[in-house]
Amino acid sequence: MNKPIVLLITTNSDASQSLKQDMEDVLKDKVVIESRAFNGSSMSELELSVRLPDLILTTRHFIYTYIQEIYPEALVILAKRDLSAPRYFDKLFQIPEGEKVLVVNETRTGAGETIEALMRLHIDHLKYVP
Repeated sequence: MNKPIVLLITTNSDASQSLKQDMEDVLKDKVVIESRAFNGSSMSELELSVRLPDLILTTRHFIYTYIQEIYPEALVILAKRDLSAPRYFDKLFQIPEGEKVLVVNETRTGAGETIEALMRLHIDHLKYVP
């Protein structure tokens, strides 16, 4: 029996490979994980060379919408990234209260989502600037 195929689609090839590795570490050999980077410049980047994956996973709304249009039969999930196992939280608490902190992500929206996640975790003693 063929293993299920999960296709990760991101806007950054480094992120794509990193997420693929993370998922492979967790799921081991239970599924086949493929990954692609798509920046919207070439729709051929999303053309499937083999069968339709069992699941398509993306964190970008424009990719989610596009995939639903070209592959309406596909199971597509718009995933939300969050802070789950941050390595440097202790460093955030070393920054004096009220200090301005520049938060950088792939997009300004992503930076805003990171700030929201930090606030939900009650790391709210800083002034975040997206």
